[in-house]
Amino acid sequence: MVVPLTGKLIANTGPGLAIQEALYGFIMAMIFVNAAQVGIIYFDSNIHLAFIILSMNFTWGIIDVLIIILVGSLERKRDINILLKSRENDCAECESIVKDDLSGTILDAIEPADERRIILQILSSKMESDQGLRKDRAELIKAGMSSFVITVLAALPAIIPLLLIPDLTSALFAASALGSVALFFVGYTMSKYIGANRWRMALVMTLVGWSVTIMATFMGG
Repeated sequence: MVVPLTGKLIANTGPGLAIQEALYGFIMAMIFVNAAQVGIIYFDSNIHLAFIILSMNFTWGIIDVLIIILVGSLERKRDINILLKSRENDCAECESIVKDDLSGTILDAIEPADERRIILQILSSKMESDQGLRKDRAELIKAGMSSFVITVLAALPAIIPLLLIPDLTSALFAASALGSVALFFVGYTMSKYIGANRWRMALVMTLVGWSVTIMATFMGG
C-alpha cells in the first residue's frame, strides 16, 4: 500500500519536487519538536503540539499547491505566447528565453551549435492540441495535489509519537528518532529515481534535513 502510493506521488511530482516537499515537510515539523525539546516554546499537551505541527504542514502544503498551479499555469501561457511569437517573425528574444529556460538541463553538456539547433527545432515545432494542453493542466494539478500530500505525510514521524506516547519528553525523543529514520529511508528510496548511491543519498538526506532543521530552530525558522 505504502510503496505504490509513494511511487504514484513521485510519478506525479517528479523526483526533484518530491524531495523538496519531503524536506520542507520534515523541517517544518521538526522545528517544533526541537524547539519544544530545548525549551524555546512550551505546550500544554501532546495533542496540542501534534495539532500545531499538522496545521503548519497542512497550511504550507496548501500554499505549495497554489504556487505550483499558479506559476505552472503562467509559465505555460508564456510558453504558448513565445511559440506563437516565434512563428510571426525571426524572434531572437524567443531563442534567448528558451535557452534560459533550458539552462541547468542536459543541454548544458552539449556543444553550443547543437544546443542552438535544438532550441530552433523547439521554436519551429508543432504546438500541442487543445486536448493536449488540457491534459497538461490536469497533470499540473496532480503535481500540486501530490506535493500537498507529501508535505502532510512528512509530519507523521513527529505526530505519531506525540499521539501514542503520553509523556511529552519521551514522545519528543521518539519523534526525533523516528524523523531521522524517515529521512534516511526517503533518501534511500529516492536514490533510484536520480541514479545516486543509495546509502550515500540516504546519509546526505538525513544530514541536510537535520542541519537545516537545527539552524532554523535556533534562528527563528
